[in-house]
Parts: sequence; structure tokens; C-alpha cells
Amino acid sequence: MTAFHIDTTGMKTESEDLDVFGSSDADAALLAISILLQGNRTEAEMMALLTEISNGIAEKGEWIGERADSMMVSIADWAFTQNLSKIRKNVEGWKLSESVGNFEKYINHFIASIYEIEACSDESSESQTVANPRSLFHGKSYQCYQVPEGNVTWVDVRPKSEYLNPDVGYETLIDWRDRRMYYVHHERGSYFSYDVDETAPGVTIIPTTYDETYMAENLDFEYRVDGEVYGTFCHAGNCDSEESKLVGRHYSWAAAMDSAGVYSDNGSGCGFKRVCSASIPLRGICPEGWHLPDSKEWTNLINYAGYKMGKEDPTRALLSKKFEAMTGKGTDLLGFSTIVTAEWFGFYIMGHYSVNKQTEYAAFWSPDEISDEKAGMVGVGKYVYGYDAVAAPDAYISKPLPYGSMKSSQINIRCFKDK
Repeated sequence: MTAFHIDTTGMKTESEDLDVFGSSDADAALLAISILLQGNRTEAEMMALLTEISNGIAEKGEWIGERADSMMVSIADWAFTQNLSKIRKNVEGWKLSESVGNFEKYINHFIASIYEIEACSDESSESQTVANPRSLFHGKSYQCYQVPEGNVTWVDVRPKSEYLNPDVGYETLIDWRDRRMYYVHHERGSYFSYDVDETAPGVTIIPTTYDETYMAENLDFEYRVDGEVYGTFCHAGNCDSEESKLVGRHYSWAAAMDSAGVYSDNGSGCGFKRVCSASIPLRGICPEGWHLPDSKEWTNLINYAGYKMGKEDPTRALLSKKFEAMTGKGTDLLGFSTIVTAEWFGFYIMGHYSVNKQTEYAAFWSPDEISDEKAGMVGVGKYVYGYDAVAAPDAYISKPLPYGSMKSSQINIRCFKDK
């Protein structure tokens, strides 16, 4: 157990006394080690690792050396990206014991020892920075934070942006892949949507309920394929700048779709000069339980925004109060809080910002494919780019979205929660 930085003082660690599903400290420590060793390895990979550890101990009395250090950091990095509350629910769901010991304590202590940071016990606004240069998270700073569904742990806590609507309720989402915290908003309301039959005059009025939870901030996740950053770009090339943290990262469509199949297979093989048959809903590189909104979801959002604004520009209901639409200042009625500025409006073309103060907007990817070179995007700013509004009583009507953009463009992502 010492190899995993577990203090066994006072524990009964004799093999005949241990039960991985028991409730004692020693049992919990054994379960923690089992979880760390298993990780996302196959049975063959786990057996190879166990053989390597046992051989190292047999030869030197303990598992040490360059290879051991590298492997321990790799194990810590995996553990750091896991939601331990979810693991606990899985173990408890097996119903192999009446209670499950506090294995989280030992996993967190292991991570803290490898990362050279303090283990969390209480919430604190003081930042801790990962010091181990081998870690994927080296140099990243975290605070001890009480997560809604679990214990106090390290989270990349971001202060609530001034661009969010203070009059709207926000919840928080933690993306466990990098422990980044996002503000999200749940919007529910009734409205009338309109169906236009272009072959006949008139419209059909449809009572509709809008019920969606969406991110109120742009995704800021570093997408990696085989350890290398892929299709991910930051403002002015500096991912740690305050501007970059504010507007999130920009992604190629291939990255947005998770074309390498790192998190799901739905978008595998999708990219520039390729035609794919992705199924909807599509997670892409959104956090687990979230997905890229498709054209139907974007259309519903904009129709609902149009209804909330009456006959006024629906853009304003999606735009932060800090910015102007073509018809007036943003109202951010829906807590979507789109950020648009001449410097950061969130749309790259071939690696360069396109700045046009007459048509400033923030662009967001959609999983809808238009051709081998173009994919769907929706822009929000001085106008809703790709939105075709038709005059009708008390509402805006949109034709199918989104507008097409080159798949090689570098564009922001907003994720919607799965239902």
C-alpha cells in the first residue's frame, strides 16, 4: 500500500482480514488501489501492470525507478479525471455489501502526493498548482470546492463572468475531464411556434413547451488525440490569458465532432473533405451527459427567443446585456449570455479573426453536415447568422438552420444537456 502513498498505521492489513467491499479503512484502501490499477485498462493490460509491479517489488523491495514514476503519474492523471461519486454509485449498485468504505479519501491522497499539492478537506479560495512536471495538468491551478454530488475536491473554479445575466438563475457543471467548472442555465416555458407551408398561404400555430439546459459559457476544453492537442485554438495563441478563459477555445469541426472517437463513436471519421453519417444526438467533445445542439435545437431556441421578444429581434434574448444587436441592446432573457466583441467574437477563418464591426457575431458549431467541406454553424451578435426570419403574429419564424461554414474554420462550442 505504501507504493500508493497510503499510511497503514493502525490498519489491519493481513490478507485474511481484507475485503475490497468491506467498510474498514484497510478495506477502503484496498478498493482505492483496485480502482487505480484497473483504470480504463483491459484485463490483459491490468495483469501486465500487476506483473510489472510485483517483479519490481521482488527485485528491489519496492516499485521505484523512472518507469514506476511515469506510471504513477499516468495513474494519477486518470484518477484526476474521474467523478468519484459516479464510481461510488457503480460500486454500491453491485449490492455486494451493506456499505462501501471511504475509498475516495485514499484516491485523493494518492493524487495529492503525486501532484505535490495539498489534499482537500474544506472549501478554500486559495489556489493550488500541480507541481509534477510529468502530469498532463502540470501548471494548472485548482481550488478546493464542494461539488453538488460529492465531497470537497479540486475544481478549476471560475468566477461568475460579468457577462452573465444577474437576473437569471444559473447552476454549475463540472467537466471531470479537466475539472473545469461552467455556469449553465435551465430554461423552461410555453410558447407558440409556427409552421409555414410554402406551398399554401397562411401558418399553423402550434402550442409548444421549451425545456432545455444549456451552457451559458463557451467550451474551454483541450481536445487531445493520442496525447497531442488536436483542432483546438486559443485567443491570440495564449490559452492561459484572461481573454481566452473568457471566450473559451475555438475548434475545427473535426475536433468538435470528436472525429478520433475519444469519447464516443458517433462522430468518428467526420472532418474536412470527408462525408460522414453521424447520428443525433452527438456528444462530440462535450462533457459526459451533454451534446452538440443540432439544427432543430438551434431553431427551437431561436423561435423561443423570438416569441419571448415579441416581434423584436430574437438575437437580443440570446445576447449578453453588455453587447448590441442590430435592433438594440442584448436583453439576455434566456441566460444564454453570448459574448461578442471586435476582438473576441469567437469566429476564426483559417486561423485569423474576421473583424467586421457591422456584422460582429459569435459563432457556434452544429453537428449538421452540409457537404464534404461545409458543416453547420449558427452566429449570434448583430444578427443571427443563418437565421431567416419571416414576419408572423407575435413571433419570428425560422427556416432550417444552420448556416454553412468551412469545416476548417475555428469556431466556439456551446453544449446542451442530454434528456
